[in-house]
Amino acid sequence: MRIVSNENQLRPGMLSIRRWEFPAFVIAGAVAMVMIASVLNHYGPAAVVLLLALPLVVIAGALAFGQGTSNIRALRRELTWWHALWFAMFLSALVFRIRDVTEVKTDLLDGPATFRLTMEALVVLGLLWRLLTRRPPWTRPLFRGLVGALAAYSLVCAVSALWSVYPSWTLYKAGEFLLDVALLSAILATMRSAREFKAVFDWTWTLYGLLLLFAWAGVVLWPSEALEAPSARLHGIFPIEGSNAIGTSGAILAIVALSRLLPIERHKQKRAWYFAILGYGVISMIMAQTRNALAGFVFAVLLILIFSHRTWMAALLSLGLSPVVLYTGLKGGLINYLQREQQQDTITSLTGRMDWWLYAWNQWLQHPLTGLGAYAAGRFGVLGKLGAGAASSLHSDYIEVLVGTSFWGMIPFLAALFGTWWWLIRSVRDNRFAMVERQLALEAIGVLGVVTIHSFFNTELCWHAPVLFLVVLGYAELLRQRRKTRVQTLEPWQYA
Repeated sequence: MRIVSNENQLRPGMLSIRRWEFPAFVIAGAVAMVMIASVLNHYGPAAVVLLLALPLVVIAGALAFGQGTSNIRALRRELTWWHALWFAMFLSALVFRIRDVTEVKTDLLDGPATFRLTMEALVVLGLLWRLLTRRPPWTRPLFRGLVGALAAYSLVCAVSALWSVYPSWTLYKAGEFLLDVALLSAILATMRSAREFKAVFDWTWTLYGLLLLFAWAGVVLWPSEALEAPSARLHGIFPIEGSNAIGTSGAILAIVALSRLLPIERHKQKRAWYFAILGYGVISMIMAQTRNALAGFVFAVLLILIFSHRTWMAALLSLGLSPVVLYTGLKGGLINYLQREQQQDTITSLTGRMDWWLYAWNQWLQHPLTGLGAYAAGRFGVLGKLGAGAASSLHSDYIEVLVGTSFWGMIPFLAALFGTWWWLIRSVRDNRFAMVERQLALEAIGVLGVVTIHSFFNTELCWHAPVLFLVVLGYAELLRQRRKTRVQTLEPWQYA
């Protein structure tokens, strides 16, 4: 057998390239070393890391941009009637001014309130049109399953207007919440598969991503106002968005990206895009300096690793991060970050929440059977008396529900929350569901983990509009319906 040497296979032009390739490499390396030494000397090691990472960031950004534009085109092709109504509901919950209880009572219908009512009126008209044209009828699903539990809670809130400290406010806010639940019911009535419901997920995450962009735009336009002193916490200027909300939005986007980067079936797609979203969410969360959002993020990461069968990764991550957390804690950096330059008494009182909750608890003890009226109890019956009327809620879903509706509202409210957890966990572990159904259940579990932790310190679940809670509850209800249908249609031996 004749062996042909590599030299005989070279084309004529290749030898000339090799002659200058090595010198060029040496020169480029020398220039790079000089630049790195100069940057290190003048700006320190952090600048060197940034300089070395910049090319990777540019390349990853280009890949992410291409994949992101592909996602946007796909989303545009899927736009339908409920996208507009979901967007209107999302807009109606935005805040453009802050009023105390006195201003609410004296000037109830100002410009932002009119905008809010207009958006809600559009949702009402859209739902009425769908109901009249029966495409399809959505009133029966409204009072079934997990959606029915939330609807029952809404009705309890409306009934509490009979003894509320501010009846008209209670009735209006209860109607708002019922409208949110009705829209979810109408969307579910048109859904037939998890692939269809994924569009609801994608549209919701897109809206929260755009809302975060407005917050970052405020840093460019109004830096001193957007980065709140003294710890430079990021918060939204227009629309007004608190640091807690920004931290939660960042945590949600990061968890969604992580769940798609770590799928159950180990397929890899659009990784550059989801890495970009992960970084975008984490940076926003860190800049918001929200302790409960960080806790929710860590909790959700553990859930995703466990339910995607990566328990070993969770263990390694814990072992790897423990020394880092311990070192930064001893150095004071992590502690200073979490303290946000607050005094010790402010931290131990959970930024004043404990005083509110203790007073609310005492108010509930005086009306244990009825509460003080949904949504009005917290703002008018507690915060108004404490001189904190500019705050809209008691910053805890459970205290808000308890003082407003007592156990009459707490029972269906907790039934909806626990039921959502139950069906999502049950479905992600059930091999009889399709992989796309289980993957979306994993994503929903991560999101629910964040909002559940957040709900202990803010009104995330019971306040208009609980978009994040509604989207995961809606998917859990879809899984519940599909499993019920399968039990009725499959033969017994198929479930053996």
